[in-house]
Amino acid sequence: MPQSAPLDHVFPDRVFAFKEQENLNAAWRDVLSMGTRSLLAKGTSLPLGTSLYFLEQGKVRLSFISKNGLEKVVMFIASGSIFGEAPFFSGLPVVNSFFECRQKCLVYSFARPVVERICSERPDLAMNLMQAMGRKLRLLFEQASSLYLHSLRRRTFRFLQQRIVPGTTPPTAKLGISKQEMASLLGVHRISLYKLLRECEDEGILAQVRGDRFAILNMEAFLAELD
Repeated sequence: MPQSAPLDHVFPDRVFAFKEQENLNAAWRDVLSMGTRSLLAKGTSLPLGTSLYFLEQGKVRLSFISKNGLEKVVMFIASGSIFGEAPFFSGLPVVNSFFECRQKCLVYSFARPVVERICSERPDLAMNLMQAMGRKLRLLFEQASSLYLHSLRRRTFRFLQQRIVPGTTPPTAKLGISKQEMASLLGVHRISLYKLLRECEDEGILAQVRGDRFAILNMEAFLAELD
């Protein structure tokens, strides 16, 4: 089996295209008492535009729905992060997009007057919010570029690259989402993704372990797709 390359050369924190966003706004925990606490069941959709949300526990998914009912997964937000900024600050109508709880979620919502007060009294939190929004814009830019410029294999490997579990030998990526959601995020039909993953297993590059985990068995071939 080919030797794995040192992870220091493989996974620098500089690629965001398909990365789950977590702990972007942990500093906002200082002001959770000013928000409204809600415990939401899996599958709950949240209204957008009137409140800014902080996700304390769980995971939410941003999706767009076409007129003919096709869904495109755009982004996953995990605990310690604010979401819903774009419709909240833009003032534009929300069209065909929604955040959905992918598991039980503990969420704090902040009404507009509260957000204005927080940003006035805590400029550090306002700056933190802008930095997080900038990171999400970069994610969306890189995602759009990758969907246009890169092959499915390269997009898949970038997705796996961003989900390596530290300390695993061989390096192992935990998907954290269903393969159908993964396919939607990567912009392909799930059958095309399943076929590619089988090809990579047949080539000895990947091996599926424990359901939602893939071990990277041939790091040289894996890296060749990312150069």
